[in-house]
Amino acid sequence: VFITIFSLLSVFLFIAVFIINLTNYIREYNDVYRSLNVLNERNDVHRPPDLPNMIIMDYEVYTVEVNNLEIESIYSHSSSSNMNIEEIAEKIISNNKNSRFYIGNLYFSKYSYRYEYDSTITIVNNASVNQKLLILLIESLLFYIIVDVLLYFVSLKITSWIIKPAEEAFQKQKDFIADASHELKTPLAVKIGRAHV
Repeated sequence: VFITIFSLLSVFLFIAVFIINLTNYIREYNDVYRSLNVLNERNDVHRPPDLPNMIIMDYEVYTVEVNNLEIESIYSHSSSSNMNIEEIAEKIISNNKNSRFYIGNLYFSKYSYRYEYDSTITIVNNASVNQKLLILLIESLLFYIIVDVLLYFVSLKITSWIIKPAEEAFQKQKDFIADASHELKTPLAVKIGRAHV
């Protein structure tokens, strides 16, 4: 009974932690996807970051203009810059002979990009996404372990509540059988004794 209760509670807890992490991952994925597409939709590819009406980006986003498979210019659409965008853009150009859209595993992938062949590359730095997702994963695993230990003791308590009436009934049954056996032994012993006399 204990193993069943504890296993069920642990599985429900695991599913809850999994759903929280999955939901958060999907939200981050959609935000990266939106960041890769929003510049093309708004035609703000060439707008320098200091001009008005600039899109406010949630991530570190860059646009690279490409002509004849050569980098012409790089625009940063964010306040910080801690990536070697030129090196990344050259790698994307050399590895992709066609247009390509890439969002890797957001736990580990360093960047995502949208490559319009021989036109523009939009690059998103995944560092902040990596960090957010990994922190949530670690925190949720710690939460899972702590709550699972608590569930262990709760399962023990629930098991004792469930088993207690059954144990009492079993003990009463044992006592009844012992009493009945004793009550039957006495008259039988007397009859057996008289039969031998």
